[in-house]
Amino acid sequence: ENDKTVWCGNLHKLVSEEIIYELMLQAGPIDTVKLITNKDPSNSNYAFIKFQHRISVAFAKMLFNGLSLYNNPIKVQSRYNSKTRSSNLS
Repeated sequence: ENDKTVWCGNLHKLVSEEIIYELMLQAGPIDTVKLITNKDPSNSNYAFIKFQHRISVAFAKMLFNGLSLYNNPIKVQSRYNSKTRSSNLS
């Protein structure tokens, strides 16, 4: 199931689950959106979006990585890549 999921980071505090859902829906049908909010204002929020189809992950990365939402360029990558990145930093 992780191969159908993208991580979306650098989200402004005004970005809601509904906004993420409507944006990512353009890449394909969505099963779930989970927005993680940081209590620390110096850190941005992030979300996990699970699509119904694997191909939607590639579309989402191509369409939305670097897109500006509330003047924040968002980051979109496959969930597997975000975990690999975190473990490489440890």
